[in-house]
Amino acid sequence: MKRLLYRFLFLFLIPLSIMGCTDRSISRNPYRASFNGVYYWKTVFSLDSTEVAFLKHNSITRMYVRFFDVVHEGVSVPNATIRFDSDAPEGVEIVPVVFITIPAIKEMTNEQELAGNIITRVLNMADFHDLGSIREIQFDCDWTTSTKEAYYRLCKAAHEILSSRGILLSSTIRLHQLYQEEPPVDCGVLMIYNTGSIQLPKTNNSILDESDVKAYLRKGPIKYKLPLDIAYPVYGWGILFREGVYKGILHETDYTDSLRYSNEGNGYYKVLYAHEIEAHTVIPGDMIRLELPSAETIRQSKTIVNGAFPSKHQNIILYHLDSKSINHYSEDEIDAFYSR
Repeated sequence: MKRLLYRFLFLFLIPLSIMGCTDRSISRNPYRASFNGVYYWKTVFSLDSTEVAFLKHNSITRMYVRFFDVVHEGVSVPNATIRFDSDAPEGVEIVPVVFITIPAIKEMTNEQELAGNIITRVLNMADFHDLGSIREIQFDCDWTTSTKEAYYRLCKAAHEILSSRGILLSSTIRLHQLYQEEPPVDCGVLMIYNTGSIQLPKTNNSILDESDVKAYLRKGPIKYKLPLDIAYPVYGWGILFREGVYKGILHETDYTDSLRYSNEGNGYYKVLYAHEIEAHTVIPGDMIRLELPSAETIRQSKTIVNGAFPSKHQNIILYHLDSKSINHYSEDEIDAFYSR
C-alpha cells in the first residue's frame, strides 16, 4: 500500500511552492567557503555512537544523504527510499541526493515532469522529516556519451525550478565524465572512487587505485568550468569470483576466520568450505578479493588530484559514513583525508 502511495505522490503531485525558499540569499558559488562533508548511502538513516562521534570530531557540517533512486518500471518511479530513524544531527546541513539510473534517463519522455516530480518528492520528504532548510539538491547519474543529452535536459529542467526557489543543483562527476561538457548545474563533486573494473579478476582495487586516478588526470592541470569538490572513499567490500567469473559484491570485509578462508595474498581470500554469506552460497575454491583503500592510497590519490587542479579551494567529502568502514582508519588518517 505504501509503495502505491509513494508512486502516486511521485507521479501526480504538482510541484509545491516551499515556504521561505524565495527569501533565502544563497551564494551562487557556495563551495568557496570551507567545509568538511560526508556521504550517507544507506536505506535507513540511523546514526550510531561511532558515527555521531565521527561527525563531531571532524567538524562535519554537510551530509550528502541519498533519498531515493529513480528507476524505470514502465514509468520513472522512486525506489529504495530512505527511512529516517534518527533526527538530522544538530549543526549539520542535509543535502538530498537522488540516484538516477540509466534506464530512467533513456526512457524519459518529459524532463520537465520528471524534474518537477523529483524535486517535489525531495522537498516533501525533507519537510516531513524536519530536516531544515534545503539549500542544495544533488543528482547522481553515471551518464555516458549516449545518455548525456537526456541527462543534461533533466538537469536543465531541474535547475530552472530550483533556481526560482533559491536552491542549488549539483551533480556528481565521475572521472570518465571529466573531459565532457559540463552539465548545466551550479557545482559538482568529483568522485575519486570506483576507478577500476569491478568484474575483472586482475583488477587490483576497483574502489581506488592511484594508477587509475593518474591515468585519468595525466593531462593536468585541468580547467573545469564548474566549481568542484572532491569525494574520496572510506569503504570496503569483497568481490566474489568463481573460476575467474564475477559473481557479486559482498559487503562483509572480515575474512580472518582461517577455518573458512585462506589468505592467498594481494587481497585475495580462498573459500575453504561451502557456507552462506550475504545471500550468496560460496563453495570451496571461490575467491574473494577484499577491496579497502589504504590511507596511503588515498594520500597518493589526493596528491595526484591536487596537482591536476590549479585551484586549491576544493572541499573534501568522504564516502561514506558507516562505522564498520571508518573504523579501519585512525583519527590521524581521517584528519589527513580532510586536510587541504
